[in-house]
Parts: sequence; C-alpha cells; structure tokens
Amino acid sequence: MIRRVYGTRQSLRGMRRVPPYLRHVLATDAQGFWVAESNTKVIGFVCSIVRGSIWFLCDFWIVPEFQNRGIGRQLLKRSLQSDRPYRITSTYSSLYPPAMRSYIMLGMTPQFPIYTLVCRSKDLKPTWAAEREIKICELDPTGSQGGIREAVHEMSSIDKVARGSGRNEDHELFIKRSGNRCWLAKKSDRTIGYFYISPKGQVGPLAVKDTRAMLPVLHQAIESAARLHPGLTIQIPSPNVESIRELIRAGFRIDSHAIFMSSREFGKMENYIISGPALF
Repeated sequence: MIRRVYGTRQSLRGMRRVPPYLRHVLATDAQGFWVAESNTKVIGFVCSIVRGSIWFLCDFWIVPEFQNRGIGRQLLKRSLQSDRPYRITSTYSSLYPPAMRSYIMLGMTPQFPIYTLVCRSKDLKPTWAAEREIKICELDPTGSQGGIREAVHEMSSIDKVARGSGRNEDHELFIKRSGNRCWLAKKSDRTIGYFYISPKGQVGPLAVKDTRAMLPVLHQAIESAARLHPGLTIQIPSPNVESIRELIRAGFRIDSHAIFMSSREFGKMENYIISGPALF
C-alpha cells in the first residue's frame, strides 16, 4: 500500500528513527511525502519539497528485497503529481546507476558534480590576506523575533540569486537546529552573504549575491569554522570552481563526490555552497 504522510506523529508509524530533516519536510511540505507499506511495515518512502518554482527530491529509499518491483517508480510519480506549482525538478544523486536512471526517466539529467572537501583544522594553510571590507556578524538565535525574521528575509533574497529560489522555512530550521551557528556577511551595512557552521564542522549553506564576494566570505567562513572545530567539511557545486581551487590550495582534499541532476539549469552555483544532500 502507498499512502501520503500527513503532519501527525501517527502518520510516521513503522519508521523506527525519523531524522529532523524528515520532520521538517513533513511540517513544511507534506504533499511530497509518501510511504510504501507491506503488512503495516514501511518498506520505502519518498519526500520532496517545493521552494519557489523548484521541486527538489530530498530522500528516496526502498528496502533492498522490495526493489525492482516498480514500488519506487510509483512513489516518485505520486510525489511529482502534486498541486504544488513548480517548473523545475531536481535532486542530489549518488553515482548508483539505477537511481540515476530513475531520475533521467523523470526528465532530470546530470548537471554537475558536487564535491565533498575535508581538512583537519591544524592542517589548514590559508593563502589569503585578511579581509577588510566585508565584515561578519553572528546571528543570535535567541534574539528578537523581528531581528531573526529580517535576517531570514535577507538570506532568502540572496538565495533567489544563488540557488534560484528563496527558502524562508529552511532558514528557520537551520537557525533553530541545536549547535548550528549562522553569520551574516555585510559590506557598508548591507547584507551581501551568509554562512552556517554545523556542530560537526560542516560549512554550509553559504551564499552571496555577487560572485565577487564569494571568496572573501568563504575565507571568513573557513577561518571561523577552524577556530571552532578540529575537522572541516564543505560540499561545493563544481561550477564554483574558484572556491574549489582556493580550498585545495589551503589544504583541503576531495573526499567524495555526487551528481546534481535537474530538468534544467537554475541559479548561480558559483555563488553557492550547499547545506547537504537532503535540503540542498
């Protein structure tokens, strides 16, 4: 049986552990969340979100013994057949050929690799000069609601340039997530970028309005993360080639890569570093 998941605890029955991002998807865009069951046991699920005009597949999973039975195809079809308006479909894909084939059959094609770069903070060798024009200020998650709403609005407007759509609801999650820290990058009192650092030392998402601000903001994000964590991780779309070169010169190495797939190009990926595979 395939059923839609709604915003209730009972609707997640049969799923042993539910990660926070799945609860977030359920709370903000339940229309794209479907599960497949056999004898009341969850054997597969799909969840997607729509941000602006972009549909993004967050997660897709089928129990191995139930694969190759058409269940995954039915789940994907249900998630796509939504009354949510969108023009572009997209996903972060592994290199697993059957998964990529499924996405190609849905109209998505490989657009670019996403590289995961890692570095121990003690091995970091910055090659850049101190930044003077762009200043960063940390956002206080316990501050006034008005101030947080204003910051979310500013970051979402930057996202519209960098990733093709705003994402107010995702920023609200990132800001509230335990251990996450967020900084705004400002030039002449104007917010021109932002970045997050996770409790495990992952930098991202990071976005800027103007490509010329990418490296200065990245420098400050890496320096901030290195002061806080012994190990750093960052996931970068390959069109952001200057950032990749800069990080490798500074001591980062490529740990793995995945493929971003979509029905067409969008955003300015040279202005963006992703949050991770689940919410991009």
